[in-house]
Amino acid sequence: MSSPAITVLNDAEGLIYSALGNNDGTVVICGTGSIVFGKKGKDTFRSGGWGHLFGDVCSGFWFSERAIQETLKYRDGIINYDILFDEVKKYFKVSEADELSDIQKRKDFKTHIASFSSVFFQTESKITDGIIKEGLEDIIPRCLKMSEITESEKIYYHGGVFSSERFLSEFKKKLGKNIIKAPENIDYYMSLYKI
Repeated sequence: MSSPAITVLNDAEGLIYSALGNNDGTVVICGTGSIVFGKKGKDTFRSGGWGHLFGDVCSGFWFSERAIQETLKYRDGIINYDILFDEVKKYFKVSEADELSDIQKRKDFKTHIASFSSVFFQTESKITDGIIKEGLEDIIPRCLKMSEITESEKIYYHGGVFSSERFLSEFKKKLGKNIIKAPENIDYYMSLYKI
C-alpha cells in the first residue's frame, strides 16, 4: 500500500500558494523573521529570509535588535540620548543597559527579542524613524525585484510587523504598488489548493 504524496513547505511557500493560488505574484513576510517570496508559473523565488544572523531585515527581531544596539551605543557614549533607550530598558526589565546582553542567553531569545517590536513601533523618535528607514531601504528593493521577476504588480504582505500602522503606511508609500493583505487563515486557503 503506498502512502499519499506529502509536500513540505516553509511558511513563506505555504503563504504564497494560499495568497496567490495558481496566479503569479509576490509575498513579503515581516514577522519574527522576514522574507520576500515570488511565484511565476511553477517556479518560486526568494530574497532574504536568511535567518536572524544573516538577513532578516524588517523582521520583528531585526527592529528590536537594532533598538538594543542603539541603546548599547548610547550606553557606550557614542550617540545622543533617545526616548527609545528608556523603553528598551523598561521592556526588558533591566536597570542598566549592560544587562541587555544577557537576553541572548535565554532559550527563547529570538521570540523574546522580537516581541519588543510592538513597543518599538509605538515609540516615536529620531532613532526609530532612522531604523524604519534603514529597514525599508532593504526590503523595498527586494519587493520591487521580485515583482519584476514575477511580472506581477500584486504584492501580498503578512506578519506581525505589518500590524504597525506606522510601518505599513511607510511601506505602502515607498513601494507604490498594488499592496494586498494576505489571507489570515493560511491552513484553510492551502487546503483549497492541491499542494
